[in-house]
Amino acid sequence: MGPQPSQKAFEGRLALALAGLDPSRPVVVEAESSKVGECRLPPRLWRAMVEAPRLSIDAPRSARADYLVRAYGDMVADPDRLAGVLGRLRHAHPADRIADWLRLAQAGQFGALADALMEHHYDPRYAKHRARMAVPVTSLPAPVLDDAGIDSVARDVAARIAQG
Repeated sequence: MGPQPSQKAFEGRLALALAGLDPSRPVVVEAESSKVGECRLPPRLWRAMVEAPRLSIDAPRSARADYLVRAYGDMVADPDRLAGVLGRLRHAHPADRIADWLRLAQAGQFGALADALMEHHYDPRYAKHRARMAVPVTSLPAPVLDDAGIDSVARDVAARIAQG
C-alpha cells in the first residue's frame, strides 16, 4: 500500500470507477464510514449509501477472527506494520490494552488479537454508528466464513437484492 491520494485524486478515481459501473445493475458497498482513511466520500454519494437498503452479515466473532487473519495475511506477516497500526489506536484505548494487543501480535496469536480488536474496538464503534443511522437492517446469518461460507452468503446477498 502506498500513501493515500489527495482528496481531489480520490474523488477523480472514484468518479472513474463509478462511471464504469452498469447503471442497470445494483451495487453492493460496505458503508461503515464516510471516510476512507483521511479521504471523504462525496456527500451526495454518502447520502445515497445511507439511504439505501442495508444488509448485515452476521457471523460469530470466532469465524470473523479467523477470516480476518486470512484476509490480512500481509499485515500479520509484517510485525512492524502491525505494531504501527495498533499504535495508532492509542488515542482510543488504555495503555495496558494496547500493550496486550502488541503482546498477542508479537506472540503470533493473530486470531486472539483479531478477536480482542473486534470486542474492544471495532464492534463497539460499528454498533454506535448503526444506532446513530437508525435505518432498517436485514440480517443474513453467516455461521462460517471459509470459501464455501462466503460463497453461500454471497448467494444470499444476491437473492435479497433480486427480491428488491
